[in-house]
Amino acid sequence: MISYALLSAFAKLLKAQPKITIRHAQQTLSLDTPNHPFKACMQKGTSHIYLDPTPLELSKTPFNLALERYASNAKILDCFLENEDRILKIVLECATSYKKVQSVLHLEFTGKHSNAILLSPQGVVLEALHFVSLEQSIRPVLKNTP
Repeated sequence: MISYALLSAFAKLLKAQPKITIRHAQQTLSLDTPNHPFKACMQKGTSHIYLDPTPLELSKTPFNLALERYASNAKILDCFLENEDRILKIVLECATSYKKVQSVLHLEFTGKHSNAILLSPQGVVLEALHFVSLEQSIRPVLKNTP
């Protein structure tokens, strides 16, 4: 599991980047900035971040389609850790054909509960890597809910 100090340094580095394109394949997120080809492995229990210029083999999953809409060549408005936890929040603004759309990507590097959740600015779940029901956790992750 990634250390808090390393994740904090990564947040500062990411915040300094002007743009980012985020994609998903299997349990890996590609966080491509103009200067760094980051990858985030979101596999439960072994989540971590690393550099790798190899492109991912993408598929048309609902999570990837949402990332294409909200995190393709997006401007990074903010990047920080939430409540001194290993939850990285990336605030994005993506220009579509006729308007700018904001979103927040939560990357949770929390051991066996690692997850990636795409939220609206109001905190409503747009899409997630793993949806979690109320029966599975006291903190459910369900589409179209806060």
